[in-house]
Amino acid sequence: MYASVLMAATDKFVVALILSVVTTLLLVALVVLAYLAARPAMRQNKAEKLAEDEKAAKAAEMREKLKAEEKAADEKATAEQIAALEKAREISRKIEEAKENLSHGVIADSEPKVSEEPAETEKEELRSCESAQSEEKEKTETSETTAGPEQSGAIALEDLTAVNEEKTSEEENDGSMLETAATVAAVVTKEQSESESAAEEGEKAKKAAFGSRPERIVSPYSLSFKAKLIRSGEETQTFYGEIEDTFASFVDVRKTESWSKVRFKIKRETLAIMTFRGNTLCISLALDPTEKNLRGKCAKNMSGRRGFSNTPLLIKLKRERALSAAKDFIYELMASYDSERVYIDMRDYRLPYEEVESLAGRGLARLKPSAKE
Repeated sequence: MYASVLMAATDKFVVALILSVVTTLLLVALVVLAYLAARPAMRQNKAEKLAEDEKAAKAAEMREKLKAEEKAADEKATAEQIAALEKAREISRKIEEAKENLSHGVIADSEPKVSEEPAETEKEELRSCESAQSEEKEKTETSETTAGPEQSGAIALEDLTAVNEEKTSEEENDGSMLETAATVAAVVTKEQSESESAAEEGEKAKKAAFGSRPERIVSPYSLSFKAKLIRSGEETQTFYGEIEDTFASFVDVRKTESWSKVRFKIKRETLAIMTFRGNTLCISLALDPTEKNLRGKCAKNMSGRRGFSNTPLLIKLKRERALSAAKDFIYELMASYDSERVYIDMRDYRLPYEEVESLAGRGLARLKPSAKE
């Protein structure tokens, strides 16, 4: 009896052991299958992360390159301005020297020469001159009385000729002075023209380095936001893409595009509006500017202005610093909504340039009412 009970218990234990081993094997098989199923997804995530890191590195490299180009352009323009300024100073110095030399020459010619000999020598010379004049006068009187009127007339004619020769020499000296003054004036005029041309060249170089503002041309077409983005530069398109990707990385944020602007909303509330003011891409955010420190953030308080009642904080996206400030404000704004942020693939928003007629054919530009009339 005891043997049969013992055998029954042994059989039950063996069966339970076999079941546990089978269950363990099944669990191991399930774990292996789950790992094999998740392995492609893991590889894909790893590849996506590597691609994201590569894009970020390229974007950082492009930003550094742009900064280096801007710095080089600034240094070149500054050097050209300094060179033009130094040249203008040199020319002005030469002009002043020429004027001083001219004035000193005229004064030296007009003023009588002062003798540097002692006073006694001057007195002796004056006495000798007076005695010589008196003797010459006596001789002329005696010659006039003895020679008659013909010789006296000849002497008077000789004196008149001598006086005329002295006047002629004086006039020649005055003419040479006038010629010298005319030459100096011509040199000054030439240098002034050279300085003006150098200033014009410096201004042209500055415009070439920083970009000159084009003249305002009134177009008969009204361009949509998309058309203005297409006709803007590559940098502006990159800024727009980074702002849109930043909003797209948050859950429940949607974009609506109208003719002249792009809105980003969460539910029914407007978070931001992007539009063009002239040729500048701008973003206005639903933040109170009075509660923020706008110094150094390229931001502007538009409270009380028409069209900015819900989004009074305006940022003009002209450079990297403004873009960085806009993204910081966006993160601060989305933190107030407790919106979850997810990973998204960065997209390329660069668009090829198109003429207005091509955009009009696609419906992105239309004639103004005044142009239709």
